[in-house]
Amino acid sequence: MTKQVATLQSKEQAWDRARPFLVDPNFRWVCMDTRVMRPCEMQTSHLFNSVKMIWNNKCPVAWRVQPYTEYKGVKRWGIRETKYAVKNLLRELANRSDLTPGMVDALGKMAARFPEFKLLKE
Repeated sequence: MTKQVATLQSKEQAWDRARPFLVDPNFRWVCMDTRVMRPCEMQTSHLFNSVKMIWNNKCPVAWRVQPYTEYKGVKRWGIRETKYAVKNLLRELANRSDLTPGMVDALGKMAARFPEFKLLKE
């Protein structure tokens, strides 16, 4: 292992200790423009809108958080990959201190439905 790689790994480990909600270090989000990003590289609004996009395209129509935009590709995702993405995106959002009141409200509405949402059950 090179000294540069070891330094980067130790910095990442220190960063993870400072962040109480751990995100899988192997998780990557593929953006609509095909960029591949770690959640920690995403802006808070991007994280929130990604969670909202998944939620709105997987949940019953009456539970959608507005505004709604249909993304046909999301509907084809399997349960396992959807849960994996939601878990890691939400964990990163939980580490953020710059959520707007609107984001907090929308996330609260989604969270209130989690127990009923079959997609999120084992």
